[in-house]
Amino acid sequence: MDLSIVIVSWNVKEKLRECLRSVEETTPPPSSSPIKGEEIIGNSPPSVGGARGGGSLTYEVFVVDNASKDGTVQMVEQEFPSVHVIANDFNAGFAKANNQAIRLSQGRYVLLLNPDMRVFQGTLEGMVRFMDDPVNAKVGVAGCWLVSPIHNPPPPSLTLREGDRAVPPLRVRGGRGSYEIDDYVTVPHVRRFPTIKDQLAIMLKVPHFFPKVLDHYMMQDFDYSKEARVDSIRGSFFMIRRELLDKIGMLDEGFFIWFEEVDFCKRAIEAGYEVAYTPTVKAVDYVGQSFKQVRLYPKQKMMTRSMVQYFRKHRPWWEGELLDWVRPLALAAVWVGDKLNMQGKRVT
Repeated sequence: MDLSIVIVSWNVKEKLRECLRSVEETTPPPSSSPIKGEEIIGNSPPSVGGARGGGSLTYEVFVVDNASKDGTVQMVEQEFPSVHVIANDFNAGFAKANNQAIRLSQGRYVLLLNPDMRVFQGTLEGMVRFMDDPVNAKVGVAGCWLVSPIHNPPPPSLTLREGDRAVPPLRVRGGRGSYEIDDYVTVPHVRRFPTIKDQLAIMLKVPHFFPKVLDHYMMQDFDYSKEARVDSIRGSFFMIRRELLDKIGMLDEGFFIWFEEVDFCKRAIEAGYEVAYTPTVKAVDYVGQSFKQVRLYPKQKMMTRSMVQYFRKHRPWWEGELLDWVRPLALAAVWVGDKLNMQGKRVT
């Protein structure tokens, strides 16, 4: 099998439906081939198999649901019967939930795909071709050109069949740093590995007063129209070579959410592999639909916890300790701001 697609979902039923439809509509219908998988604690053993693709690409889709309350599991089971559902009865986080499906997957490549993504005609095939190219034999992780609709949600007339004769292809308008692409705008997502300077700035909200302080870390000068080898890419569209998983293992489950993809990229490069960005393939990213449901303080608490963990794992010991010392002060300020914001909403 060429590709295993893994989607972790949490209370985003409608966006997940759009994501699965985009995958289904851009690839021939599945042919059933059930194989029993391993048992997941707290859930029935999933049925694995159902390789899709009447063309040159064969693939499978897993949805790992982290105890959604919006009927996600029932929707997937009823509307997408060939998708393999792992229904957790607790929120396992991003890394652990992805690993549940990775253990059962059979593809030569594993694509971690967020539920608020949509793929174009040719997206999946294009990424597999990119990874199969002998020039990219040392690429262990790859990401593509992520775009977001200018109109969110997009109008009914907006189609995602990029490359069809009936629809104009995506075209870059403007130069470096100004990537308007027809009805889409680029989602900047290529990053350098974090340093103590930029992460302290993030924790202390320095960019609110000095926006350019993160330009180096966030690679504001990156040209998204050109292929490049990079430090890390966004985890919303994250393709992994099976050979790399066999060598360095899966995602570190010590990260509940945030920094697990940065950690994986770091480990991949340390193992002699490359992380690549390619503009030849595009996908739509609605960006952070699950976390729109979470208040700022809980989000910052999770993010900064993972930040400290990353630094303790990959950086000099004192950097992790410094971040851990600053963290309570930063969270206290966020908590106050969150409370004031909630009170303001009640008044209005």
